Amino acid sequence: MKAYEIVACLNQLFSEFDKLAEDVGVEKIKTIGDNYMAVAGVPTPRPNHARMAANFALDTIAATGRLRSRLPVPFAIRVGLHCGPVMAGVIGTRRFAYDLWGDTVNIAARMQAASQPNRVLASAATVKGLGSDYSFDGPHKIDNKEDRVLEAFFVSRHP
Repeated sequence: MKAYEIVACLNQLFSEFDKLAEDVGVEKIKTIGDNYMAVAGVPTPRPNHARMAANFALDTIAATGRLRSRLPVPFAIRVGLHCGPVMAGVIGTRRFAYDLWGDTVNIAARMQAASQPNRVLASAATVKGLGSDYSFDGPHKIDNKEDRVLEAFFVSRHP
């Protein structure tokens, strides 16, 4: 595909993700190439942020499936989730952008990288906050860049 075709496809996907995020109260942070970064529980803390994030993640996979027939090639997405403290805000003096920083962000990115196509991979910390409305496949061991091994689970809704 040509670059403009890929961008058009990503625009369709990400526009759908934007609608989903708004519907469930998840905050889109930014897109980074073909990555979509979002957060639940920021800037307003929410006790159910893990569930909000998991529902949003599973909804993005379902939306990608629904859009498949309108896209010139099938797209698969991988989703990673992690819960924990973050720093959030705007830094610098030009091209302001609200962003997130911290180990929590890095672990979420690692979960995404280790996930499988059209699946949600969540850290053990996230799974603790999800409760019984979900099914979990795991634990799986994920190597982290800091030579730590993380425990992770694939998340799905009960049938």
